Amino acid sequence: MVVRTLDTRKEGGLVNAEPASPTPGNADASKDIREACVWRDALMHDPWAGVVVVGSDGRIVASNAAFARRIEAPGPIVGRRIADLVPPDIGAERTALTQRVRDTGRPLVALGMVRGVYCSAVYRRCSPRGDHDDLLLGVCHPVTAHAGVPPIDFDAEVVDCGIQDWGRLASLSDRELEILDLIGEGLTTAEVAKALHRAEKTVEWHRSSLGDKLGGLNRVELARVARESGVAPFLRRRGLLE
Repeated sequence: MVVRTLDTRKEGGLVNAEPASPTPGNADASKDIREACVWRDALMHDPWAGVVVVGSDGRIVASNAAFARRIEAPGPIVGRRIADLVPPDIGAERTALTQRVRDTGRPLVALGMVRGVYCSAVYRRCSPRGDHDDLLLGVCHPVTAHAGVPPIDFDAEVVDCGIQDWGRLASLSDRELEILDLIGEGLTTAEVAKALHRAEKTVEWHRSSLGDKLGGLNRVELARVARESGVAPFLRRRGLLE
């Protein structure tokens, strides 16, 4: 049997270790390692989950393509710090959260906007038994309007990030975000106006402004952006939407 382990010296972080002898003393450890490899490989190939492994110095040891796409990183990211790949204030906040996981040993779920998409990011030590204890595993999922914020069925600290990375939504006002959400739910201009107690002409003006700010998008395209960005669950989580 070949035991595969994380090695921060290698690009991507995966290398083949020396074959392990099937002695009674290491049988349980070998079984744990095999199971860990299965879970790791499944995560790394998940097209929706952004997966990253971070070393004690804050540098990325390994990641999958979905994570690189999520943070819109230019070029290879292994060996770079996450804090250097996102806006400085957001990088500082996320770095502080991962340090909290190192200090407490307790998993942490960070909820916040990443490049204009509402995401749930789970950070935990790679091994609760102490192996590779200097490494952190992060798994980031988009929170869509359909799925909502996933239930937390394990002991973890849940944090609503104070600093948001709004991406292309950064220029939108609170009212425009609210209207974008209602468009995403399929409401007509008349229905949006009724829901917000505004005149239809006012709503139509906001809708036109939304389209212009987001690159000339029509109503159908705005609805897609609303669903993919997770505006509704974000606003509901913050108590800004019923």
